[in-house]
Amino acid sequence: MKLSFITSNRKVNKILINLVVFLSLMSIIGSFTLYFLPDFPLRDPFINEFNLDKENNFPTLYSSLALLFSSILLAIIGYDRQIKITRYARKWQALSWIFLLLSLDEITSLHENLIEPMRRNFNLSGFLHFGWVLPIGTLVIIFVISFMKFLFHLPLKIRILFIIAGIVFISGALVLEMIGGKYVDLYGEDNFTYSVITTIEEGLEMAGIVIFINALLKYMNLHSITKIDMEFFLEQSKTESKF
Repeated sequence: MKLSFITSNRKVNKILINLVVFLSLMSIIGSFTLYFLPDFPLRDPFINEFNLDKENNFPTLYSSLALLFSSILLAIIGYDRQIKITRYARKWQALSWIFLLLSLDEITSLHENLIEPMRRNFNLSGFLHFGWVLPIGTLVIIFVISFMKFLFHLPLKIRILFIIAGIVFISGALVLEMIGGKYVDLYGEDNFTYSVITTIEEGLEMAGIVIFINALLKYMNLHSITKIDMEFFLEQSKTESKF
């Protein structure tokens, strides 16, 4: 039995881009109403549900699902590379697990738990106000070094998209986060400027994932990865369970 699926990157891109633009606009509109307009019915629920800097709302759900979708695509590619006995199958599979963890972190905000311990133990402030950027930044450097050979084995167009996606995502997740930390140290969080910074920050993260998904779908189309041999998959699972 073969499981077939569609990998139309144009349609997927259009949907994801529209969602990112919509969520970013709703976040900005919500912040504008908070700081520049009188209170009105349902204002606070609207802000809470669409503010990109808050948790457990529509943007969080979208980001978590986008990362999960990336994880699934990476798993499909890794599985295809494995059965075709190609190089770096394990790297694809490792990436799938990493993006699954990122998806879980997005929905649970586990990385936020690092802020207070890091700030307290290392007396962090300014650009390191949000203390989690230090350990996560270190992990990013290790990740880049570990996957450098893998990156350069990719076809040129896919490699460029991977690099652009990484730069855009890290610009939001780390660079803008650090700028936001410095701003909070100077002026606090409760103002429109900081809400704009966080919206751009989260928007860049979401945009980076859209570019990454586009790259994955292009890679799948390039290698005609449009179906999974479920019989082979089940047979492999049985074999591995014996050990």
